[in-house]
Amino acid sequence: MSTVQDLTIISPWKAELVKDIFPGEFDLSASKLKNFNNTLYFQPYQTKSFHYSYYSAKEQLWKSDGTEAGTNLLKDLGLYSSNSLVPEVNNNTLYFQVNSQNTSPNSSQLWKIDGTDTGVQLVKDLGSSLDINSFIPIENNLYFTAGDSYNSTQLWKTDGTEIGTILVKDFDNSISNVREINNSLYLDVNQYNPVTFTSTAQLWKTDSTNTGVELIKDFGDLTFGNSYQQDNAAIVNDILYFEVGRAYSYSLPSTQLSQLWKSDGTNTGTTVVKDFGSIRDINYFFGEVNNTFYFSVSLPNPENSAATTYELWKSDGTDAGTTLVQNLGNYSPGYLTTVNNTLYFTQNNYDSLTNTSSNQLWKIDGTNGNVSLIKDAGNFLIKELETIDNNLYFQISKYDDNTKISTAQLWKTDGTDAGTTLVKDFPNASFPISYEKLQSINNTLYFQLTDPTYGTELWMSDGTETGTMMVADINPGKGSSNPSIPVDVNNTLYLLADDGIHGNELWKLTSTQLGSDVRSLAMSNLKLMSEVISTYQLPTFSNSSNGF
Repeated sequence: MSTVQDLTIISPWKAELVKDIFPGEFDLSASKLKNFNNTLYFQPYQTKSFHYSYYSAKEQLWKSDGTEAGTNLLKDLGLYSSNSLVPEVNNNTLYFQVNSQNTSPNSSQLWKIDGTDTGVQLVKDLGSSLDINSFIPIENNLYFTAGDSYNSTQLWKTDGTEIGTILVKDFDNSISNVREINNSLYLDVNQYNPVTFTSTAQLWKTDSTNTGVELIKDFGDLTFGNSYQQDNAAIVNDILYFEVGRAYSYSLPSTQLSQLWKSDGTNTGTTVVKDFGSIRDINYFFGEVNNTFYFSVSLPNPENSAATTYELWKSDGTDAGTTLVQNLGNYSPGYLTTVNNTLYFTQNNYDSLTNTSSNQLWKIDGTNGNVSLIKDAGNFLIKELETIDNNLYFQISKYDDNTKISTAQLWKTDGTDAGTTLVKDFPNASFPISYEKLQSINNTLYFQLTDPTYGTELWMSDGTETGTMMVADINPGKGSSNPSIPVDVNNTLYLLADDGIHGNELWKLTSTQLGSDVRSLAMSNLKLMSEVISTYQLPTFSNSSNGF
């Protein structure tokens, strides 16, 4: 079996600076990227530093076709404070937020562009007390939640005009989740009473005219989702399933409550499916296969009060049809995904006394409901599930505290024992801990790998050992380029990487008949926040010695 060190990269790669956006003492310090009408739009901000302290920051809107001549400034947005909200496209218009420092006090602003050089316009100045926290496009309107940096308390919508940008509802308290079902928004609102120190869970939805919101159900002194999962809900056939309960209290443990509810968007259609009482707590909604959704429930371990036991349940939306599938023991559920009519999930059991972990990959057959073990990785950690065609790819990694040696492996499965195979073993390597995930682009898998010979670089795989290779050693030798997972803009892959000379830059990967080009846009210290809209044509790689 070949190792990482055996790999020889012979594909021709070329680095080219397309445009130095801020030459001299200014740097391009951060950016949000967006593919809009087959053009790359980005919001760099210009900073001037003095003794490691930034005292000047200016944000701009640029667009680029990947060439120097085609990389141009559209709008100088002035002084700003940073925000992480990714731009959103709705009704052939690109919307983005700017936290402006051009006014006193500072203000949060909604801007738009229609794709023309003169189409950059301020839609609405929301004032100094609000931040836009999320965009939700529905038909010809763009909804967005706003509040402080931590909590959204208001629902807004816009049609792209200032007069058409209106406050739909000020809830005064936290909007914990927003979900779109059949062109209506459902909102979880936890109303907190500072006088009684109690919270009230309320379910709201946008009305049929999309001009306001209506209260569906007030759950009294209960709250939504006592869970670590951000969106603790399932949607099956336009019916919303969610947990309402009461958190555990050390002083009054018997008051803990967990209930499974469903709603069709009406008060009478919002009912309890199953009451789990004070012992069990719904903690993870897995997903739906064949009109049945699965979720896990936690409860105290009867043999060890300090431990937790997990159960796998399923429901068809009725009390009688909500049943226990199997006991998961001390294994907590993790990554999950659906491939065709099969639901995959991982389980992890960590023993703090022995400092060991047991990790497994399971599947639920949506046809017959059977639950079966796919892979027991032992002390190796299973993570990052990604689907290509009918195969599920996953990473397995292990670090030995005694030998200080890491091991990384890429696996795939078609759901059968024979079809669960090792794609490639990477001795002495590891998958870096980061927000970057496995990414499938045109049936090719991209991922990061850290290796003592090449450092942390971008790799790709077609599902075979010989077809699993490093894309490029952007920071030559042992240096790490710390690449982002690529995104697609107009048939070109863009990624962020550090070549060891210019700092973190935006790179462009293009295919040729003889190999591939990697070109640098030399945008230093960028942070990628992007959604991909177009389709990428996979480059052709050749390696005569290894048969690629």
